[in-house]
Amino acid sequence: MKKILLLILPISLILFIAGCQQPQTSLPPQCSDECSEDSCEGFNYISCLTKEDGCKDSSNEGIIKSKCGVDCLSTFDCASNQICSKSYKCETKVKPKPVDVQTKGICGNGQIEAGENCGNCIDAKCLTTIDPKETCINDVCTKYEKPYFEYIESMKKYCGYTARDFDSENIAFKSIKAVESCTLQINDQVTASGKQLTDAGFTEVSKQWSCSTQSIIPIKMPQYAAIELDNIYVINRLRLMQNGFGKDDKRNVNEISIAVSVDSTNGVDGYWTEVAKKSLNNKYQSKEEIMVIPISAKWIKVNVNSLYHPDSNIFSLAELEVYKARYLCTSDINEG
Repeated sequence: MKKILLLILPISLILFIAGCQQPQTSLPPQCSDECSEDSCEGFNYISCLTKEDGCKDSSNEGIIKSKCGVDCLSTFDCASNQICSKSYKCETKVKPKPVDVQTKGICGNGQIEAGENCGNCIDAKCLTTIDPKETCINDVCTKYEKPYFEYIESMKKYCGYTARDFDSENIAFKSIKAVESCTLQINDQVTASGKQLTDAGFTEVSKQWSCSTQSIIPIKMPQYAAIELDNIYVINRLRLMQNGFGKDDKRNVNEISIAVSVDSTNGVDGYWTEVAKKSLNNKYQSKEEIMVIPISAKWIKVNVNSLYHPDSNIFSLAELEVYKARYLCTSDINEG
């Protein structure tokens, strides 16, 4: 019996020690979910993501288009007749109602009175120096200081119409009306008027704006042609082609100026803002690239102030192109 006990005791001790040395099964760490599904905080999109630990964590993704009621981030996301509001909705532009003449102050008296704004009166002209400080957009003087954006508090971003970025569409093709101070007439029939400035004709005399006295008498200066666009646009780029007829440099235009208006009714009346003034290249079919500070425009007027041949009785301008400025926010561009 003693021998049996002596055998049993060591074996039991060995089994006890072996059992103690077996690895213990660990329980997974406890965690708690921060969220149960995607949600919104105002316009900010909060995503609910399952992490490696199996728990759900919330992540603020910021303002994202098509999330949390956000239809647009900039006017560039909307149709051409809409703007992106501060609530990130595409809203149709509201054209300001004409002010009753009886309630409107006297424009030109140096005081900004009822109904006067930068789009209809010189009294409310935006601040401009060698480096423009403001520009008139939608009848409101908008800050236009470097880096050419205005800080939008609700978006926490710098946004604005850029000085160099523009849409590729030539909106001059959308012109609905044209007027001019003179035309080219053959046998008392007008063959080249202001509307030919936007018909994409470059070399034919009947497809460019030409002006002639029909005699040897030199043309009096200045002369003008104006086009009306189908809507009010914010523009920043124009391109003007010099006389494109044959190889006749005697028709070439020298000094020109360009002005825009949002309230003109016929291309003559209304308040006009000069946006460019320069001399064209004295070579037929040459093209002049003209970049301007973004500004609202419904009418665009090209003033011919002098010719390279002052004794000429005819001049021509082949084509005018107009391009919209792009509306961008700092997240859309290289901020460096």
